Amino acid sequence: MVYKRQASPPSMIPFARRAKRFCLGPPTSVQGGVWLMARKVEFEIKLTINETEHRLLHCLGELAPKQGQVAAVSASRFSSLLNTSVATVRRSCGSLDEMGLISKRGKVREDGGRDANEYVITLLGWEVLRSKGYMRPRHPEDELS
Repeated sequence: MVYKRQASPPSMIPFARRAKRFCLGPPTSVQGGVWLMARKVEFEIKLTINETEHRLLHCLGELAPKQGQVAAVSASRFSSLLNTSVATVRRSCGSLDEMGLISKRGKVREDGGRDANEYVITLLGWEVLRSKGYMRPRHPEDELS
């Protein structure tokens, strides 16, 4: 007499065992005794950026209005456009780059000197620019109006 082992549904198999035996196949196939099912996963991304970073992103959007376009701007030019210090601009650019909203590349001249950085707004950055977002009021009395 031959006994056939029946595969149990994914909820019955411990997670570690499922992870070890993961393999590709049709969405509802049984491979190695594990059910493989296609699942939809929804992502919700919540970003928190300050007002300077938001203004800097909008300024970059005006300097490079098309997706994938490069803007070569110095920190001193940004600081004059945004009325902030050069250190604040550098800190905000680094923060936006770290969050993945922009891509920052250093540029070196032929004589070995450094030139203005090149900035490209990423797809996520364009989504932030298109969205309304929510900025807290500056003063408690602004909340009442």
